[in-house]
Amino acid sequence: MCCRISKAIEQRNSTEEATVKLKFRIGINSGDVIKEKDNLLGDGVNIAARLEALAQSGGTTISNQFMTMSKERPNTSSTILFTKS
Repeated sequence: MCCRISKAIEQRNSTEEATVKLKFRIGINSGDVIKEKDNLLGDGVNIAARLEALAQSGGTTISNQFMTMSKERPNTSSTILFTKS
């Protein structure tokens, strides 16, 4: 999923219409998330935010927990709950 997002941003940035070039940092983690009104809370969100801060501009950082889970359950689907640019 993160590769598709990165490629879509690259394609968008390469068009002549894109006067402002977008650069995102992505942090991916697997953990518990609590939704309160419009806020997402919990260790899963906090760790993903810290990983995002470690990513290079335009890059993605993935937690070891997420990597382990994705290897153990390759057919599991994920849902994006929160993104921050």
